[in-house]
Amino acid sequence: MGFHFVNSALFAGDASTPVDLSEPPILVYYTTGSYNPGPSDIHDPAHDDKLRLGGVEFAHSETGVPGNIFSDESAGRSLAVSEENGWGPIPGSPFWALHVWVHRGNPAGVFHPTNPTID
Repeated sequence: MGFHFVNSALFAGDASTPVDLSEPPILVYYTTGSYNPGPSDIHDPAHDDKLRLGGVEFAHSETGVPGNIFSDESAGRSLAVSEENGWGPIPGSPFWALHVWVHRGNPAGVFHPTNPTID
């Protein structure tokens, strides 16, 4: 689902790690349709002009953290989203993530884990 550009230095390590909501660790881009790489293809920077920002994604390692640190009222976060509304584990990884579709509308909801308008 789109290209995920990751800045791993911005991942929240645990509930005490400061999270700046203005600096999401993952930016999700989609293609304009004239650039159609396969799911495992590495991005070719020569096609940057064919990419558009679709949304952002926040993530944290679940190491030492039971679930969603953003909905934990004691963690002091300003973003509170339940698992039912989009926050959840990334299958096959030690991370939990939340997509926020603020740049490309999502008929399934702004926090839905996938966006049917993006391949």
